[in-house]
Amino acid sequence: MFEIAVGAVDRGASLRFLSQYPGEAEILFPPMSYLEVTGPARVEEGPGGEALRVVPLSVNANQTCGTIEQALGSRKELHVAMLENYELEIRGELDALAQSEVPPRPRGGRTPRADRRGPRRARGWGADGARARGRRR
Repeated sequence: MFEIAVGAVDRGASLRFLSQYPGEAEILFPPMSYLEVTGPARVEEGPGGEALRVVPLSVNANQTCGTIEQALGSRKELHVAMLENYELEIRGELDALAQSEVPPRPRGGRTPRADRRGPRRARGWGADGARARGRRR
């Protein structure tokens, strides 16, 4: 069983009027709250004579945490700043490409096959660039 001590700031709000079980006192604690053990557990005798372990706790409400709206707003600002940075990088690369004499690469970022491999002198090709047929190595 938890024995929870609360203060004026972190006492929570009573939900007794919404409870499915009107005989129970239900409390809603503030967002980002946590329970902290404040002392050693002790064993007490319950109403039916059974042994109950009682753990003393206190509620700590995090008052410095921002709201969900603030978190979403800062995330949006980060994404906008990242996109602006990408835009500057792309504009810089396009300006550099426009000033250079190198022709732009074809779509897909790959150069034509002949440019990548140079003259066809790979295995199986003759010096004239024709495929050697019937030759064995």
